[in-house]
Amino acid sequence: MLIIDVHAHYGEWFFPIYRSAKKDIEEMMNLHGIEKVILSSSKAITYDMVEGNMDLSRILDSNKGLYGYVYVNPNYPELSKTEIEKYLGNPLFKGVGEIHPDYSGVSVDSEESVSVIREAAEYRKPFLIHTYNLENVRALVELVKKFPGNIFIAGHMGGTVASGTGLSWKKAIEAAKEYSNLYLEICMTLFEKGKLEEAVDKAGADKIMFGSDLTLLTPAHTIGMVLSAEISRNDMEKIFYLNAKKVFRL
Repeated sequence: MLIIDVHAHYGEWFFPIYRSAKKDIEEMMNLHGIEKVILSSSKAITYDMVEGNMDLSRILDSNKGLYGYVYVNPNYPELSKTEIEKYLGNPLFKGVGEIHPDYSGVSVDSEESVSVIREAAEYRKPFLIHTYNLENVRALVELVKKFPGNIFIAGHMGGTVASGTGLSWKKAIEAAKEYSNLYLEICMTLFEKGKLEEAVDKAGADKIMFGSDLTLLTPAHTIGMVLSAEISRNDMEKIFYLNAKKVFRL
């Protein structure tokens, strides 16, 4: 089965990453059957939004299956709006992401965040939002309600914080079931038995997309999560490829 990876990164991080260059991403794509990947800049997320978005724009190539997210930082709303105008009209930029409230220190439902998202919403491209705890999920739900005409993706599907109770990812699944414009993306550091099956059962396979978090993680990590899940092959094809192809118009 071919794969579209909707959660990936380009560039180095502040901790050791042994593969971060464009050629490394292409090699991982070829190795794991990833036809297309949508990348955000690690430099933009953690250090310099403008420089990171520019670096990313230089490596995007539809012939190689390399697409991008423009990153925005609500600490700099006017500069973020400039970045949106600069890149989001470019067909190689498929959305806005990965908006990261933990790194920016600003909730995605804050006044600053909403003003930036409102600017980007006019382009009708998806938003990938980092969700790794209950507060992240709660704030995303507020966005989903404010912008019913836009698609939002819960990166990490709520994550693994509050594991043992499963509160974070269970809340994300419930929200995706309730709101038609909210999707789930499944990559995370730790997996829990039955999580993907529960997402398929409650929210439906049509609301779930594959993401690997490369180059932070190897794609094999999340591919194994899907292949080992007790779901149908048809559901796997939706998660790996068909849903992202439709949502991102790839």
